[in-house]
Amino acid sequence: MLFLGDGPSYQELVEFNQQKGNEEWIRFLGRIPHAQIQQYIAMMDVAISPHATPYSSPMKILEYMAMEKAILAPDMENIRDILEDGRTALLFKPDDAQSLKEKLLKLINNPDLRQQLGKNARQDVIAKFTWLGNARKTAEIAAKLVANHK
Repeated sequence: MLFLGDGPSYQELVEFNQQKGNEEWIRFLGRIPHAQIQQYIAMMDVAISPHATPYSSPMKILEYMAMEKAILAPDMENIRDILEDGRTALLFKPDDAQSLKEKLLKLINNPDLRQQLGKNARQDVIAKFTWLGNARKTAEIAAKLVANHK
């Protein structure tokens, strides 16, 4: 298991992992330069976003989608704007360790589900979340506004 990034509990988690003697199985790599992130995501079978700010759209989830990864993320309104539970990801109850564990075990034990979620997520990110797609939507909206003003 790889943990990328850091946060307020990073050092505490590293120390707990060392005390349990799990360094061979669980690795905390800290912050990774953005240019290197892709190679780490490529190693993952499941990409987990354990927490999300409620007012933003996490770029890492879009990166996971683009790389066709099975995603596990919190069930929050802004996440549901990007992911569909059971079709492009599995969503767990925020701040509920048992819910996260259940969904993670479901992904670990079902490689076909992981593969299908990853494929669906990639299709969605290409169809809905590219700059070209956003430019097309903006042009369509502008054309409608101009047409309504005539």
